[in-house]
Amino acid sequence: MGKLTRYSVKPESRETFRKAMTDYVTQARDEKGNIQAEAFSEQDKDSVFWLIERWKDRSELQRFGDSVPAKAVDALKPDALDAKEETYIVKDWSRSRRSSGAGHHEQKTNRSP
Repeated sequence: MGKLTRYSVKPESRETFRKAMTDYVTQARDEKGNIQAEAFSEQDKDSVFWLIERWKDRSELQRFGDSVPAKAVDALKPDALDAKEETYIVKDWSRSRRSSGAGHHEQKTNRSP
């Protein structure tokens, strides 16, 4: 399963939030159930961060949500963000294509509340 999260961070909180996101990604990459963890800022909006994750399954992602780095990011959100984060759960069609034989590379996107 894939998860994309967009954070709009207040300029004065940018470095603190970036550090917490770096710690999150570093720890996530060491997890057995993690396939991918990357963090980016938008090219023209350096206060907009994206967290891109792929996990073996939803239970692995949920388990990691209880980790120290995940809780550190959560603790910063009330003061660091200037808007509620946007989370998208995506289906990795390239993985399902191997088993189903589908011939396309699109991604289905669902917006979570």
